[in-house]
Amino acid sequence: MAFVGEAGRVACYGDPSTVSSAPAERVRGTLLPRRADLVDGGFLLVLAAIALSGFSTTYSGWNHVAVGLSGVVLGVLVEHLANVLDQPVITLAALTVATFFLAGGAVVLRSQAIGGVLPSAGTVCGLAEGSVNGWKQLLTTLPPVDGRGGAVAGACELG
Repeated sequence: MAFVGEAGRVACYGDPSTVSSAPAERVRGTLLPRRADLVDGGFLLVLAAIALSGFSTTYSGWNHVAVGLSGVVLGVLVEHLANVLDQPVITLAALTVATFFLAGGAVVLRSQAIGGVLPSAGTVCGLAEGSVNGWKQLLTTLPPVDGRGGAVAGACELG
């Protein structure tokens, strides 16, 4: 026997009087992540670190891992915000692009950002150029590639 309970949840093989009014999931609009969200984010960080460490022979130093993991953290935060606010995928895509260009200056091109944090016109142009041509430059340049600058924008995108 299946029926719809008080909060619109479907209860199967039970008595209607046993349906709890307590919500099974987090209430929409609460920004705090659940434990399962934190576990998923942690596993995502570990897997991204493993994937980014594969570029250790391509980039000089380990800055590409820090940049890539920063991209993962920013992406998870944007996804969580869009999920909590129940936004469509197109909004998530727009937020992701906006976050890349707003925070990318502080993560990828610190030397070109205003005060190392705020994006400047040069930062936005460098991020756009790095995201379009960065992989081509990475493939056509002999390793090790400098782990700072526009070539590492691909690691941020990968994250």
